[in-house]
Amino acid sequence: MIVDETRGICSDTMAVMYYPDTQYQTLILEVNGAYLTSTSPEKLIDEACLKHGSSYEGRRQAVIHVLQYWKRTPFPIAPLLGIYAFPSASSRDRDCVWLFLEHTLQFSPDPANHQHSIARFRNGKELGVKASARFLDTQYARTSACASKFGYLDLSPFKR
Repeated sequence: MIVDETRGICSDTMAVMYYPDTQYQTLILEVNGAYLTSTSPEKLIDEACLKHGSSYEGRRQAVIHVLQYWKRTPFPIAPLLGIYAFPSASSRDRDCVWLFLEHTLQFSPDPANHQHSIARFRNGKELGVKASARFLDTQYARTSACASKFGYLDLSPFKR
């Protein structure tokens, strides 16, 4: 992993999660690497939302208003660029993993614990997530509905 305090969310971001360290708070998993930063996941998402025209709370309120997704709300971070993310748990939960719609391929139960799952990404990478595959499939569907309502979503035939 590479330490990069300037790293933010971009179109290559596949997942963002808390990192258990005293110096670094967040692990950013991208298509071609993993990066550590001292910025919290919520702050990274807020900064990305602001960069693309709204705040974290503004995006959250819009999704709640339009789609009635009150808890574990999916986020249209940059709708015109197709950047949408969804949480695996409450955003305040240290086990929360933010997964990015464009890069997510499928979820399957973790053979060692069916309350956990393995997220598979389009580039072949995998990530263990502390949430059931069924729940993550629901979150994926809700985020797809969000993308459909708020903007760009590439539904090419080779994608999920």
